[in-house]
Amino acid sequence: MRLENEFAEDHVHRDIHLGIPVAEFLHKALRHEEKRLRIKMNLVEDHPELSWLAADSSQLEVYRHTYKWTGKFRQFFDELLRTAADQNEIQLGDMKHGMLRKLKAIGLAYIGFLREELQKYGGEPLQAPPLYRDIDDRIVRLEESFSQKPFDAVSPEELLP
Repeated sequence: MRLENEFAEDHVHRDIHLGIPVAEFLHKALRHEEKRLRIKMNLVEDHPELSWLAADSSQLEVYRHTYKWTGKFRQFFDELLRTAADQNEIQLGDMKHGMLRKLKAIGLAYIGFLREELQKYGGEPLQAPPLYRDIDDRIVRLEESFSQKPFDAVSPEELLP
């Protein structure tokens, strides 16, 4: 769902910067999205009977393109984090509105995944409740970061199923 009065996809947001914890989180989220997309593609590409039918699928090409984009953006974060050393934030520079929407969507999807994993952990008979609460608190703080600048002005883009 798009925000009321939201910018056009090609609107450029100037001088985007992120705190290191959010940048590290997004780096992990991009890795997770890469893995998710690769699994989806492999299910059909490696299928002995269906792969030839999907060879010229426009939808499979969308998955491939999105996978490549995600990998390139993750590599961009790799480099930014590698060179950040002891800085408190990284500079992303100018960024199109649509790109921020994708980042927000990937971050929020990863938060959803982490919550599912935490629920599984919480159901384990030997789990440690104080640790559960600490992890839950961190997830809440990460989620709150997506309602702050620069993500407060963007709605998440819909990700591929």
